[in-house]
Amino acid sequence: MRGLFLSAILFALAVIGVSLFLSGPLGTSAGARAATQASQELMNKGLGQLQAGKYADAIRTFEAAATANPKNAEAFTYIGQSYEKAGLEDRAYRFYNIALEIDPDDLKALAWSGRLDVSGDEMDLAGEKLVRLQRLCGADCSEYRSLKMAIDNLGAEN
Repeated sequence: MRGLFLSAILFALAVIGVSLFLSGPLGTSAGARAATQASQELMNKGLGQLQAGKYADAIRTFEAAATANPKNAEAFTYIGQSYEKAGLEDRAYRFYNIALEIDPDDLKALAWSGRLDVSGDEMDLAGEKLVRLQRLCGADCSEYRSLKMAIDNLGAEN
């Protein structure tokens, strides 16, 4: 796990560097398109690793996707999901929050961070996210149903 921590620090520094690079004159249309395409290709690879239970590999791949395109909220969401699956919920929560800073309407980040709110007994935060999900995608979307089930299950336990 120490290696993952060091990886996270190096990743944060790389994202800052890429952000500065993309904000400069070279970060215009052609460079941005290439970064977006590279990021999406890495996302596809990372999703396969995540589904295969290769969480450390998935984290590294999603970090590379986020480095290629620091505005890719989905990459940060899946870094969080990989950390959560690896049992590192505090780190997961941090990355869900980064995703939500980039895209406050990221459905997966809202639902997944909301489930962590429930497990941490932060029911007010989970409830706020549930209301946002209902407003964004309705009561029939999977993200809303997932968070609602987590909230309802905790209520049934008490």
